Amino acid sequence: MFPSTCWLRPLLCLGVAIFLVAPARADSLDFALSTKNKAILRYLQNKNVETVGVLKFQASVGSEKPRLDVGPINSVMAERLETVLILGTDPAHPLNIIRDASSHAAAQKGNLDYRDATGRKELLDLSYPLVFGEKSVKPDLFLTGLVHLDLKALKTKVTLLAFDNKSKALEDTGIRFEVPLDRSTLADAGRGFVLTREQLMDKRGAFDEHFGDELAANQVQNNPVTVLKSPNKLVAMKILIEGKGEMEMVDDESHPGAGYFRTPRKFELGDKVRIQLTNLTDRVLAVVVKVNGMNTLYEQKLDAINCSKWVLDAKQTLTIKGFYLSDDGKNLAPFKVIPEEEFVAKGLADSSMGTISMHVFVKGDEKAKEAKVVARAVVRGYPLRKWEEEKTKLASMKDVKAFFQPLYKVFGRNILFRDDQLVEGAKLVTENFWDPQEAQVLFLRYHR
Repeated sequence: MFPSTCWLRPLLCLGVAIFLVAPARADSLDFALSTKNKAILRYLQNKNVETVGVLKFQASVGSEKPRLDVGPINSVMAERLETVLILGTDPAHPLNIIRDASSHAAAQKGNLDYRDATGRKELLDLSYPLVFGEKSVKPDLFLTGLVHLDLKALKTKVTLLAFDNKSKALEDTGIRFEVPLDRSTLADAGRGFVLTREQLMDKRGAFDEHFGDELAANQVQNNPVTVLKSPNKLVAMKILIEGKGEMEMVDDESHPGAGYFRTPRKFELGDKVRIQLTNLTDRVLAVVVKVNGMNTLYEQKLDAINCSKWVLDAKQTLTIKGFYLSDDGKNLAPFKVIPEEEFVAKGLADSSMGTISMHVFVKGDEKAKEAKVVARAVVRGYPLRKWEEEKTKLASMKDVKAFFQPLYKVFGRNILFRDDQLVEGAKLVTENFWDPQEAQVLFLRYHR
């Protein structure tokens, strides 16, 4: 939402970090998409596809029309599908899989759109890098899709689409699935909500993930809150510019009351940006803050429930100056404002760019400390920093698959942009935070 020129980039702060892995859910988007692997590969084989790319999904919430800029979910779905292809391909008869086709298309041609015939033709005519080696190729076919958040049925519905060099028409692949709508998906669609710990407990006084998801979805549909002004909010977030004071946040006029916001003032080159969190409660809370879809702890790009979190004591204020890349030493990569022309914010570009989100967790069931932690299926995101370090060693799809398999047992990637000029940061301390329950989400666009 900065109707202007700039965006944020890495730095870091003080606090206590935690890392927890959520129990496995067989009804997650990641798991459901993984189960469609064979059907997807069969579809591609029937089309005699040798080279395939995945483009950003269209997304819609409730009665809204599908768009390419709903929120991080547009790009996250493409990341998931690309990872499923990599993990599912047969190394003996591998597909040529294009790496991050949407970003490369946006970098080359700006506002290309596969929803019209001209855009599809131009996308098929471009060259793209493969997931291994330095070779650029042209695709035989692109996969993409529609993801719809049905607030009434409390379902997330996914349909896979495709277009190829033969017909160039956007067609339904016949591959579709639905899963229960959860808080993570609402957050990825840019929807904010505020729930208290007491509200999250069901009639039995227990914490149930589906019950909490239903509460959040009903609030988004029936009583969208202004998170900034809600009397129930748990954590207040401020964007501070050193020497210039607080940056105003206002309701997004294009989605009034939807729970996400914009900044009417633009960042300027040289601004030193800080994100300040204040725990408004008398309880210990855990918070995930993402900038451009990337966690300020360790550059993770996961569902917030799977991210490392800042732990805030009662009434504590914490100032985040950027991203912590490790636990101590020169671990701080500061936020940096760069000119708009250095990144693409429209079309098929990463829909996480130009956003800041805050995810607040309350402690759930203390008995959860006795529960066995189980790895859950996660296929969202790429470990980009590790990828940059290792990609020259990857000479085939077999190498790529071997690289990815261990990364997606529990969690995913880092992101493209970071400030390599690290400075001394605070030492991080690990603390347990049992059974985190997502209670508040604030979604902010600082660039549009």
